[in-house]
Amino acid sequence: MKVRIIDANHKHGVVIQDKQFFVRTTRNVRASPVRKMEAVMKKNLSFTLNGAPRQLAVEEDRALLWILRADLGLTGCKYGCGMGLCGACTVLVNGEAVRSCVTLADEVEGKEVVTIEGLARNGNLHPLQKAFMEHDALQCGYCTPGMILTAYTLLMKNKKPSREEILNHMENNLCRCGSHPRIVQAIQTAAVEMNGGK
Repeated sequence: MKVRIIDANHKHGVVIQDKQFFVRTTRNVRASPVRKMEAVMKKNLSFTLNGAPRQLAVEEDRALLWILRADLGLTGCKYGCGMGLCGACTVLVNGEAVRSCVTLADEVEGKEVVTIEGLARNGNLHPLQKAFMEHDALQCGYCTPGMILTAYTLLMKNKKPSREEILNHMENNLCRCGSHPRIVQAIQTAAVEMNGGK
């Protein structure tokens, strides 16, 4: 268990850490002799990540995004809005696209999580990844992992989506560079390849 102690009277931010306690004093806090103590509980989290079992101790309220990026070093999912609105942090949980910035550790316990790093198999890019490259369906690339994983969930449910169905499904993934027309083309190309060229 970690215990965070905030000393409202301390003038300088000081962090002291040992095996049992995490003590932090904060700067510029309203002067008061009161100390606030807040327990930060950790739990053992077990889930499957990109086909391999993973287990680690994390805070119960830690977002999946930070578990993946900071704790496990998988930086494909990006921090965008932090509110689950832009889609940059999208990953797959049990085959469904979820926003990892608002998905807590508890919500993936015992489940299968796939990130963009796990979409390729045996060193071969997934048809969606290849199609995005072929159609240059990116500019800065920040939204691309979320776009690909969201498109993946569409093509798993609908092997031959119409242009309108693609647009409706991808509507809540934002590309600030304006690559949407090429993204749609890439999804259409990937759909054909995934359907055996039909």
